[in-house]
Amino acid sequence: MEAAGFLDGVGAQAWLGTITGLDSDGVNLWAVDAGNRRIRKLSSETPLPAVQPAGWSAGLDIPQARISTVAGSGLNQAVDGTGEAASFGSPSGMAIADGKGYLVDAGWLRAVDLSTGTVTTIGGTG
Repeated sequence: MEAAGFLDGVGAQAWLGTITGLDSDGVNLWAVDAGNRRIRKLSSETPLPAVQPAGWSAGLDIPQARISTVAGSGLNQAVDGTGEAASFGSPSGMAIADGKGYLVDAGWLRAVDLSTGTVTTIGGTG
């Protein structure tokens, strides 16, 4: 059973909570869904450009984007793990580099491997 405000799916069939971070790897959008304490992936058949050309306004077709959960159980705690075995307390921000998403989570710096969904605490005191 899905919690209120949380559902993976396509376009309007998917539900998101409060988005506090968003970044692109040039193919997908990655969202920090703080309302549901999860990391979400927005993907489309048409990938995003790595660099947006001047004057170009095309982007991800959000109404048809597939929204899926990459990491997070929804529990209010900071636990390292993979996929739903990981959890976040108060995630915010997102910066992507070298296949990882970096975010702040209630005083910790956390890294999410975007290919595996593995969450690792890399610094902070909480």
